[in-house]
Amino acid sequence: MITGEAIAAVVFLGVALLLPASVILYKGRRYRERYRLVRDTSELAATTGRPDEPVFVTGPVGADTSVTGPVSDEAAAFVVWSIEGWRDSGKLKQWMPGAHGVRCDRLRVETDDGSVVVSVTSTASGSNFGDRLTGYETLVGVDTAEAHVEIDEFDCDREVAPDETPPERLQRLRDEVDVTEPSDTSNLIDLGRTHGTHRYREHAVESGERLTVRGTLSTPAEPGEAPRVTEPEDDPLLISTLSPDELAKRYRRAYWRLFYGPLTVIGLVLAGALVLLSI
Repeated sequence: MITGEAIAAVVFLGVALLLPASVILYKGRRYRERYRLVRDTSELAATTGRPDEPVFVTGPVGADTSVTGPVSDEAAAFVVWSIEGWRDSGKLKQWMPGAHGVRCDRLRVETDDGSVVVSVTSTASGSNFGDRLTGYETLVGVDTAEAHVEIDEFDCDREVAPDETPPERLQRLRDEVDVTEPSDTSNLIDLGRTHGTHRYREHAVESGERLTVRGTLSTPAEPGEAPRVTEPEDDPLLISTLSPDELAKRYRRAYWRLFYGPLTVIGLVLAGALVLLSI
């Protein structure tokens, strides 16, 4: 028989479980919003997009300029990079965001009917409290002041232990930003990866490789100028190596996993607790 005391205990347990799960549920809700934006955005050519209406612009990257990747030290048209620090406190072992950014110079996408210039510039920034608490808004990639950059995967990865001198190019990258160091640990013995190790990751987009950009098309200021895709009103600019369909699937999976997953587990725990208390 289910008593009032049993129901009260289950309600109390539910509140106790929801509090620590709230951060995960919040991230799931954010990815649901992103999924709906991506799903409902039209994919149009440069000349058919209407000003002030968010659209997807998809095509190969133009070849007029290049930048140097800070991790690979190789030339590319568009580069995404990040620095993370390994934190090992004994109970908690994870990568903590340290810094991230992009490198580009007049990023241009070639559509079926002409060039489109993307309003994004090279930027670098350190992590903040929100990064360490909830992570980036991207699933695989980085967030900058101007754009979400979603990629398939990082194709260049280099780890540097605390007692190892990083290559000069990586030291220069660290000097550009305020890299947050993992807090001290009281471990006497390091097992596996050493606390304080830094991971430098990069993904480079070569000229001719395809990019997807979600933004708002602006009318060229002068005749003959290429239209520009700028930040839409409903969300930051979205730049990705994935197609619009692949982006929608990625955000939908993240939404289901991070929102419905915890709620399902909590529901099962509460149902089991109610059954045990009613015996």
